[in-house]
Amino acid sequence: MKGHAIISHGLQSSPEAAKARALAQVAQARGWSFELPDYRDLDAKGELGDVDARIERLEAIAAKSSAPLVLAGSSMGAYISALVSLKRPVLGLFLIVLFLLHTIYGWLALGAAVFLFLMSVLTDVLTRRASLLADLAPPPTG
Repeated sequence: MKGHAIISHGLQSSPEAAKARALAQVAQARGWSFELPDYRDLDAKGELGDVDARIERLEAIAAKSSAPLVLAGSSMGAYISALVSLKRPVLGLFLIVLFLLHTIYGWLALGAAVFLFLMSVLTDVLTRRASLLADLAPPPTG
């Protein structure tokens, strides 16, 4: 299954950053399309940049993709990727050095993302187990 990766750079970084480029190379090597949004204009708007505008930009880019989506990011890019994943179904979420803004909101966002991921995995495991048990059940006698 081919998909689309959106790789978000960290605060005071750029789409040309080593981590972003490395992730893009991995996506490309697997035949996935990818995007490296540039948030530098938003990052210039203060010590933490314009976080809400970063989230809005990532949401808009993600909404355009019809392929299975993976959100990836480093630091602030990881933070906004985690938040956007709560609003849009994603195939995967790859977070490097998650920036949590040192607030309860950040911890809640991370907790919600982890919870949703674990529920997805649990649902998949239970579905596969039920299918396997159905395959192993003896045929009805009658």
